[in-house]
Amino acid sequence: MTTRTADPSTLYFVNPRAGAGRAGRFWDRCRSMRPTRDTIHAASAADSASQLRARLDQGARRIIAVGGDGTFHLLVNEVLGRGLGGQVDIGLVPVGTGSDLARTLGLPRDPHRAMALMDNGRVRLLDALRVALDGQICYAANIGSMGLSGEVARDVNRHRRHGRLGYLVAALRHLLGNSPRQCCVTVDDRPWFKGPAWLVAVANGPRFARGMRIAPHARMDDGLLDCVAVTGTSPWRLLPWVPALYLGRHLHSPCISSARGAAVRIVTTDGTPWVAELDGEPYAARELHATVLPGALRMLVPPH
Repeated sequence: MTTRTADPSTLYFVNPRAGAGRAGRFWDRCRSMRPTRDTIHAASAADSASQLRARLDQGARRIIAVGGDGTFHLLVNEVLGRGLGGQVDIGLVPVGTGSDLARTLGLPRDPHRAMALMDNGRVRLLDALRVALDGQICYAANIGSMGLSGEVARDVNRHRRHGRLGYLVAALRHLLGNSPRQCCVTVDDRPWFKGPAWLVAVANGPRFARGMRIAPHARMDDGLLDCVAVTGTSPWRLLPWVPALYLGRHLHSPCISSARGAAVRIVTTDGTPWVAELDGEPYAARELHATVLPGALRMLVPPH
C-alpha cells in the first residue's frame, strides 16, 4: 500500500561517521545550502537513541536517516520500540557501507538525488522483524541472521572494511578459518532444520552483506519471512557457489535449504553463543526468535 506524503516538517538523523566519514562530508555540504534543517547528529549510539526518543516524545513524525543500514537500524528500533510504527514516516539517504536496504527499495545511491527524493517520494507500508535475542527484544527492517554472516558483519564494522570486496574478503576468511555450528531451526513452531550450518538467515528483504541476494524471493510487504540455511559442508564445496549468491541463483544448491513463514526460531545446540546480525549490526546470542510485523513501517520510497 502506498500514499503520497507532503509533510514539510522533517527531522534528519545524521551519522557523520557512516561510509568512512562520507555521510558527514555530504551533510556539511547540505547544511551550507540550507542551514535551517532540523538535525540530530549521532555522537554515539546511546546518545543518538536518547535524542531520538526525546524528539519522538515531542511529536516528531517524519524522520530521515542519513547514513548506512546501521543508522537506519537504530531509527527503526526507536520508532517500533515506542509503538509508533504506524505514525512516523521514515526515510533513508544511503551514505553507508552496505546499503542493502537502499538497493532493495530502489533508492538512488547518489545521496543528493536521494535527499531530493525524500521531499517528493511516497509512503510505502513495509513489514518489519520483531527479534528476540536471548529474550532481549529489538527490531530489524531488512534481515536477521546467525553464523558466518554475523562474524562478517562484526569484522567489517570493527576493521572498517568498505565496499563489496571488503565483505567478500571477510566472508572468505571466516569460511576458510572456521567450522559450521550445530543449531536447531523451527519455522512457524514446526521443526525445519537440525544439524551443522554455516549460517541461517531470516529475511524480510532479499539482500545482505553488500549485495548478496541471500533470499532472492523475499518481499518486504508480503507478511512472510524467508528463512535460508547454508548447511554444514566443506568450505571447498561452498566456494564455487559464492558468485551465485550475488546473482540469487544459489537456492538449488545441495548446500542450501529454504522455507517461508511468519516466525522463525534459531537455537544453537552446542551451548555457546553464535554471532548474530540485524541489518548488519552484530550481536552475540544463543537464540534468535524472529516474527514478522506486517505493514509496521511507513517508508519513504521513490515516487514511481
